[in-house]
Amino acid sequence: MNRANVLVIETQPLVPIGSLAAPLLDAGIGITYWRTEKEAPPKTVAGFSGLIALGGAPNPDQDDRYPWLAEERLLLAESLGRGVPTIGLCLGAELLAQILGAKVFRLSRPEIGWFDLKPEPEIESDPLCSGSRYRLPAFQWHSYGFSQPLGTARLAGTAQSTQAFRWGDCAWGFQFHLEANREIISSWVGHYRESLHAIGVDAQVLTAESGQRQESYVQQATTVGRNFARLVKAFATRTGGSLRGRS
Repeated sequence: MNRANVLVIETQPLVPIGSLAAPLLDAGIGITYWRTEKEAPPKTVAGFSGLIALGGAPNPDQDDRYPWLAEERLLLAESLGRGVPTIGLCLGAELLAQILGAKVFRLSRPEIGWFDLKPEPEIESDPLCSGSRYRLPAFQWHSYGFSQPLGTARLAGTAQSTQAFRWGDCAWGFQFHLEANREIISSWVGHYRESLHAIGVDAQVLTAESGQRQESYVQQATTVGRNFARLVKAFATRTGGSLRGRS
């Protein structure tokens, strides 16, 4: 029997898969990484049963500095074409939105910290996010935003922008860091402490709030991860997906 395998695109070690790893591994799903800083990309997503594109410091309009952005877009586009279950987080969501024709733009001020997003009615029946009817906690850390891609369902957002969308029945974009846990957030705060101070974000307050929200936020990510794992295994069963690539 072929084992389901998910391709994870990691743009820097500081931004790992976090809380989404355990639900996949618990479901017996393999994880293959493309670490863009030091590895050539897979030639194709064929053989993978899922794809997760993580965030990172690069911005979606910096192809001159990060040539692998174009290669990541190609893999995402192929994933959509094949109907592979796909999640884009932060930068990954921005690239996914670009592929789907959305406008991606720099914000007047970075969004960093905790936001309670307003879920839309569509979320109640969403294969990944159902159960988040009244409140969707979100940890934000980004300088870019995007318009809602045409042909997508808006799942949650703010008055200013779309923060979560679904394309068809196989792809989701989350502008926020669904995968982040207390340890990841603490590492970001430590690494970017001076930058936080420059824009008026209190690092101690941010760290304390992250600790308070840790349990419920990881639980939310775990629920999404388990739902994603079911989609991945169903895709593998339909297509006979097999392991390819590097781990």
